[in-house]
Amino acid sequence: MAELRRTVLLFLQAGSSLTEAAVALHLHKNTVRYRLRKADDVRGRPITERRQDVETALLACQQLGTSVLIRTAL
Repeated sequence: MAELRRTVLLFLQAGSSLTEAAVALHLHKNTVRYRLRKADDVRGRPITERRQDVETALLACQQLGTSVLIRTAL
């Protein structure tokens, strides 16, 4: 899950650019695409839905640690 959270956060911070996220993560953009689909599945809706809320939650998790997570949250 930590891998998915990091991928989603970098993708959102890159302005939803697969290419920029892939460069930041040192991955192929298809790997980023796969992880984003997986994150959508875990979340139960697109990560771009309520994008600002998702990014804020991921930043909080990054700063405060995983104790702020609820079960399967990204």
